[in-house]
Amino acid sequence: MKPLLSLMLMVFALSLSPTSAQAQQASFLTAAASAKDYALQGQAAWNAGNLERALTLFNQSLALEPRNAQVINARGVIYFQQKNYPLALKDFNTSLKLQPKYFLPYYNRANVLRAQGELKAALKDYQRAIQLNPKYTSAYFNRGVTYDSLGLFNQALSDYQRALKLKPNDPELYNNRGVVYLKQKKLQQALDDFNHALRLSPNYERALLNKSEALYRLGQCQESKALLQTVCSQKQGKACELLGQVSCKKVEAETPAESDD
Repeated sequence: MKPLLSLMLMVFALSLSPTSAQAQQASFLTAAASAKDYALQGQAAWNAGNLERALTLFNQSLALEPRNAQVINARGVIYFQQKNYPLALKDFNTSLKLQPKYFLPYYNRANVLRAQGELKAALKDYQRAIQLNPKYTSAYFNRGVTYDSLGLFNQALSDYQRALKLKPNDPELYNNRGVVYLKQKKLQQALDDFNHALRLSPNYERALLNKSEALYRLGQCQESKALLQTVCSQKQGKACELLGQVSCKKVEAETPAESDD
């Protein structure tokens, strides 16, 4: 059986709330009202999933206030979502030149670098984001994902554990930590984390599939197969594909299959 072992990359940070951070408060207090209005309308459009509208509104805001680091960062997020990496990096770099201690462009730039396969460079930016905001859970989360991708499992576990102290009821964190335990062949610890994720979010498909893999590696093939059958009947997709790979004739605990992720 080939494990899913999927890791989720957190959504990019876009924060234009006047109360979200002291630096943002200072920026908006000096902004022209119309520029601020365009920026907040742009965030609302982004929240609604209308990227083109959001981009237009951010550009209108920047036409009136071209040195607003928060809006430039926000526009960079949209460029990334549109897979326009050069423009995204340009905006994050510009935002940092204007406001060097603004943590979000470091975090967002790290995500772009990671998407481009520049994992070591991404780690440096995640580290800087964490230095500037030690309570920013997403930076620990994504740095953990990056460490995992580099095979640095202990460092990944450390970041997930730090993130869980800040956000103890996040099922994705338990799922991702379970994935690392699975790769380390700490099967019971992996199963415990997947179960914890499912207590928090019973229909969390990634945790369900990863739990099935943990059960399989623990030699509990029938339980693994039954779980896949349940998920397949409800969701189809990946569970059904994995179900076709399960054979309970000769199952060895700790099957050394690995994910491509």
